[in-house]
Amino acid sequence: MKIIQTVLLTGALSAGSVLADSRAPQHIGVGSGAVLGGLIAGPVGLAVGATFGNFLGLDRMQAQELAQVQDQRATLQAQVNQRRQELAALERQIQSQQQTLVALKTLVQEVPMALLFDTQSAQLADQYVPTLQALADAARDLPELRILLEGHADQRGSAETNQALSEARAAVVGDELVNQGVPVVAVSWKGHGESAASGQNARDRRVQVTLQFPESESSLYSAK
Repeated sequence: MKIIQTVLLTGALSAGSVLADSRAPQHIGVGSGAVLGGLIAGPVGLAVGATFGNFLGLDRMQAQELAQVQDQRATLQAQVNQRRQELAALERQIQSQQQTLVALKTLVQEVPMALLFDTQSAQLADQYVPTLQALADAARDLPELRILLEGHADQRGSAETNQALSEARAAVVGDELVNQGVPVVAVSWKGHGESAASGQNARDRRVQVTLQFPESESSLYSAK
């Protein structure tokens, strides 16, 4: 009986050494379990040990798969967190634009947007430069903003001269806005000559500034 156990033990050790050469985790488990079973309980232990080793190899494979799943989940969570941060930044940008729009409406309501000119002159007075600068600053933050400039003249002089003068006045205001940073596409101008003259000469020599927001529900804001 001892001879049989010795043979079985030797065979089990040989099988364990051969199977241990395999690089697959389940094969390593089978070999280790077989040797362990042979040492403990002879043939019965050999069978039980082989089964245990097989389970051990499967557990290792499942652990590797679980680790991969966890890595993928961590990567996905990082992507979700990044998207949330981008969304929060976008919401802050929108809020800033809304605040700028409110400030711009206040500017329109509180600051006269009719720029007056001297007789027979198309030179912009220095007092209007800060107003136009404030308007340009707001326009850079509001890409949808459009600025309409309408030049006027009083009834003194010929109609042809007044028409040219009203156009020159509107153009000089437009040039100042563009120089302050307003996109060229956001500014349009035209001259009305003396057609809208009221008889109040000082008031008639003006450029009317009208702000439009065509892409929003704000139809028109203008200071008369």
